[in-house]
Amino acid sequence: IGLKGITAWAPKNNIDLDFSQITGVAGLPHIVNESRWYGFEVDASVEARFWKVLKWKTTAGVFIPGPVYNIKNDDAASDPTGIIDAILFDKADLAVAAKTTLYFEF
Repeated sequence: IGLKGITAWAPKNNIDLDFSQITGVAGLPHIVNESRWYGFEVDASVEARFWKVLKWKTTAGVFIPGPVYNIKNDDAASDPTGIIDAILFDKADLAVAAKTTLYFEF
């Protein structure tokens, strides 16, 4: 039986789009993520051996997203000049995954 936790930070903001700088047109949105922290993941695993050759392992994890997925100013995602389409943002949700294996080992 095992349990582990994982977290990560980006070295800099990974979403930093300044449409005014890209296009040369003033007044376009500047999109930046809220933080550099990706989030936290917790994984649990259970492993067992039956007889001498049958092995079973199950791993399950939960990812709690951090603010790297949040945009600082959602209002800045709309362009009053009409040059670019509106950018729609949806905050990240909790993610859950699991895997189980049963195999013969010789």
